[in-house]
Amino acid sequence: MVWPDSNHRLCIWHIQQNIVRQLLDDEVKEEFRSFIYDSSSIEEHEIKWIQFLQRNKVTSEESWLHQMYQMRKLWCAPYLEGRCFLGLSSNQRSESLNSVLHTHLEGKMSLFEMLEHYERCLASRRINEALHDVEALQSLPFTEENASPLEKHAATVFTPAVFKMVLWSIDAVSKCQIREILDGSEVSTYVVSKQERMDKKFGVRIEEQGGILHRVSCSCRKLECAGTPCSHIFYILGILNQTILPSCCVPTRWTMNAKCAYAPTRKNQMYDYSASLQRYRKLWNCSHAASFKACHSDEAFQHLKRVLEGQDVSKESNIEQADIKESTNAQSNSIRFGPLMPQAFNLVGEGLDKVLDPMHVPGRGAPKKRLQAKMKKTRSKGKCGYCHVEGHNRRRCSKLLVVPNMYRFNILHVSKYIAWH
Repeated sequence: MVWPDSNHRLCIWHIQQNIVRQLLDDEVKEEFRSFIYDSSSIEEHEIKWIQFLQRNKVTSEESWLHQMYQMRKLWCAPYLEGRCFLGLSSNQRSESLNSVLHTHLEGKMSLFEMLEHYERCLASRRINEALHDVEALQSLPFTEENASPLEKHAATVFTPAVFKMVLWSIDAVSKCQIREILDGSEVSTYVVSKQERMDKKFGVRIEEQGGILHRVSCSCRKLECAGTPCSHIFYILGILNQTILPSCCVPTRWTMNAKCAYAPTRKNQMYDYSASLQRYRKLWNCSHAASFKACHSDEAFQHLKRVLEGQDVSKESNIEQADIKESTNAQSNSIRFGPLMPQAFNLVGEGLDKVLDPMHVPGRGAPKKRLQAKMKKTRSKGKCGYCHVEGHNRRRCSKLLVVPNMYRFNILHVSKYIAWH
């Protein structure tokens, strides 16, 4: 409901574990794993699935293979093409972070102690991030002397970690071959195949505007999924004698400009309260209320949109509005609006000086064992096994004491009395 356009997929690690549990034949396991990574078309993939189910005689809808076939859109490679998961295929990164946070975490911690524990856990990760930033900003990845101009340009724009992934695509360029060229006035399509699989074709689409390369796309859709150009694109750009990568092939998130909205030098005062934060808070409250009112009618919406875009301005404030319009057009300059609000403890309201620990609310359910030992329990008194009255046992029962000792002994131990008599 909050992010309706978000993409979802199943964890590959859990699927691998279920393959080992559910399937016994090694050949069936390997064939099933091929569906996870095979990037064939959806039509070919459906044909392979049906043949796979028929060979293994999967007819029951309750079988694990049939259930995975019903959920194939959440884990099969052809259905996930074009969806960006930032290179993640499992939830092990979040699980590892959770395990670190849960270490030495107790329910009796106060809010302040929990925040201190949280900061200690993130300290090492922040140090690693700072070291990676220093490496990316003050060094360049190594490239061979006879490297192509595209490789050298990629080493300057991408971060060192992403350049290693891009280098894998550059090395695979030697395996590509052109099969066909569909030339047009401004749009050309190059059909490319690899030497090991000549039957599989990929179309690289080149769009030009005024003789300048405007947009590049490939049917393998690696650029949309992983955010890095594929080997087919590098191959066609090399044939076209391009020396730099087009801007459409270099996402901002993988470049040195990804953190341009942050301060270049990290100081301990970078999150202090400032006057700009106060002005931002007041403007946010006013704009939030105005946006809520303007969304109910088309005229008010168009008017507010023109004001925010700097179109409906007076002559006296042309200079100020031009500066605002230039700052709002930050996407073309690779500038992102950084998070201004990490230090804003109360965005909407004002007057909150300090944050106290929350009130203790007892949890529902049975208490823990260590709490049960501390609880004072009243032990119930024992009952007599003969008269069932509390306060004494069978040996001290008054009803049994009336009987002579010899007969009382007979009643309690009949077998011993018979042997004794």
